[in-house]
Amino acid sequence: MFKIATEIIENEINKTNDLKNCLPQDYLKRVIFPLLGPGLTLLDKIRPTDPIDWLALYLLRESR
Repeated sequence: MFKIATEIIENEINKTNDLKNCLPQDYLKRVIFPLLGPGLTLLDKIRPTDPIDWLALYLLRESR
């Protein structure tokens, strides 16, 4: 069981290092756009009175 936990931690560290060393456009494609795109689509459908706050809360909620 300890070995499995260690492998999971190592995989997460490797993912983080990959993101730190990738090109900006690759970072955007892998991390930002998959979350931002659906948020902007939903924002357009809902059209809240304060879109900036709504999008910020959406991104916080969905990033977890």
